[in-house]
Amino acid sequence: MIPRVKCWTSNFVSYRGRLQLIKSVLIEMQTYWAQILLSPKKIITMGTTVCRTFLWTGSNNFSRKALVAWDKISMPKAVGGLSVIGGHLWNKAALSALLWVIGQKKDKLWIVWIHIFYIKRKDLYTMTIPKQAYDARPTGGRKKPEASIKNNYMTLRP
Repeated sequence: MIPRVKCWTSNFVSYRGRLQLIKSVLIEMQTYWAQILLSPKKIITMGTTVCRTFLWTGSNNFSRKALVAWDKISMPKAVGGLSVIGGHLWNKAALSALLWVIGQKKDKLWIVWIHIFYIKRKDLYTMTIPKQAYDARPTGGRKKPEASIKNNYMTLRP
């Protein structure tokens, strides 16, 4: 994201133009990755910081100069916001949609492959998550708890 912002900073772009660049390019980059990965909160926060800083200063240098709080900007236009999609909420919604597609649609080749190699005729919402799907973070000697798709889905809900 930062290299894109660097090339835009040499041009003098209005607030409206910067907002359009944020919505059409920067947020869409986050949206692309949010559809396949559960992004860590720190990464989403860093992306939001880049967007916020670019909107208010026109550069990629970190600044606390903000005319309006980012939470207000993320609100829909009907209630006075600028309809910028929030990264945390969008990531959860996109992954929930991906889980729904895997569970409901069976006409795509990649979904059939997932069902053959990972789900193996089990109920998607009650099956335990395969060991190879766990993250690689150390647990400090603790045993990782058994996790199910349904439990992880419930944590995605607001």
